[in-house]
Amino acid sequence: MEINRTTEGTNCEGPKGNLRRCVVTIMAGLAGVALVATVDWCTDPQISMSIFYLLPVGLTTWYAGLRSGLLVSVAAAAAWFALDRRGVSYSHPFIPYWNALVRMGFFSLTAYLLKLIRTLTSNLETLVAVRTAALVAEIEQCKSSESRLTMLAQALESAAELICITDLENRFTFVNRSFCEAFGYPEGEILGKTPEILYSPNNPPSLIEEVLTRTRQGGWRGEVLDLRKDGTEFPIFLSTAQILNANSEVIGLIGVSRDITARKRFRSRLSRSTPARSCAGLWRQARN
Repeated sequence: MEINRTTEGTNCEGPKGNLRRCVVTIMAGLAGVALVATVDWCTDPQISMSIFYLLPVGLTTWYAGLRSGLLVSVAAAAAWFALDRRGVSYSHPFIPYWNALVRMGFFSLTAYLLKLIRTLTSNLETLVAVRTAALVAEIEQCKSSESRLTMLAQALESAAELICITDLENRFTFVNRSFCEAFGYPEGEILGKTPEILYSPNNPPSLIEEVLTRTRQGGWRGEVLDLRKDGTEFPIFLSTAQILNANSEVIGLIGVSRDITARKRFRSRLSRSTPARSCAGLWRQARN
């Protein structure tokens, strides 16, 4: 973001409000020079008042800009030149003019340095404001992302499906509440383990490797026989997929499964009852 290097309120060529403020500031600076010169006139010539001329020069530069400060610098050097000639004789008539030029250069340099400091301060304030706004926006975005992640985590934890997440080495990194309840394992005992501890030996020997290979390639769906912690066997329907980051890189694997024991039993009862019903129907048709 580009930072505007023109300090608001210090440009005498800007809007009427700024121009009026600059005129007032210049008049105040000239009045300050006149006041210092009057005090300098009334004091002993041996007492130096040079540093007090910097006050109106500095204030004018700070609040009205460099050009206004240079104008007051010329006025301060002129006043000092006029006062410097009272009752003082020089070995050469050019000396007081030289001194006046040196003082005007000193005042002008002071005005330039103050203007530079004012510009740097203004730019720093602008930069701080921009960075603060960006930081606030980033914090708000982080809060929103954190809230969303919390909601997603709670949704996964509260889901009725058995949900698990593994890393690229196929080790559990997350299991939800339903998963723990279905398999009878507390979360601490299952994390870091591989799904092999849950597979029944009644599965085809190549099923474990097939599920992992197909999942790494994109996903797998099918029925699997699993074992609870107490050794009882139950069937599940498993769906797996990859977990991708923002750069479409695989960072993990996810599995979502359902206990299909009840469905299996229903199908088994249905298959046993269907032949009997068919025979009874044929007997009734024969008698009629």
